Amino acid sequence: MGWLGTFQGLLLASIGVMWDKGDKRPVYLFCILGLCVSINMLLGLYAASIATDKIRNWWLENAPKDYWGPGVISFFPSDGMRWLRLVSPWFAIPVLFILSWIGIWALNLWRVIPPAAQRIPIVSKQECTCLLPPPAQAEKPVDAHSASRGRRSPRSPRTAH
Repeated sequence: MGWLGTFQGLLLASIGVMWDKGDKRPVYLFCILGLCVSINMLLGLYAASIATDKIRNWWLENAPKDYWGPGVISFFPSDGMRWLRLVSPWFAIPVLFILSWIGIWALNLWRVIPPAAQRIPIVSKQECTCLLPPPAQAEKPVDAHSASRGRRSPRSPRTAH
């Protein structure tokens, strides 16, 4: 049961990653894989249940008459309560995973994938007439002496530093 839960969790996380992509096919692939593993696990657990029934029946027929200890199977419902085995975790969990994969398949079948975002067209400079003019550049100092000291020439407007 541990590896079943781990594997199913990995598949469900993969579906979460692939769900909003533009292609539905990987989700179907994960659903098929999850269904196959869940059905395989359910059939294996059913076969183990049949083997457990045979061991218990053999024990009931061949147990010593004076034996007073525990039974060979720890939990075994009486014949009138056999339905209780169907809701036990080793049967219910694979069935719930099977139903989940069928539901995800149906949701994926009926969902609509939104179109990919439209690309912004590239416009050349000649085609665009709505561009603002480039910002005005600050005036350059007139002489090299004031430029080296970082001062502006007397003609340039004063700015706060």
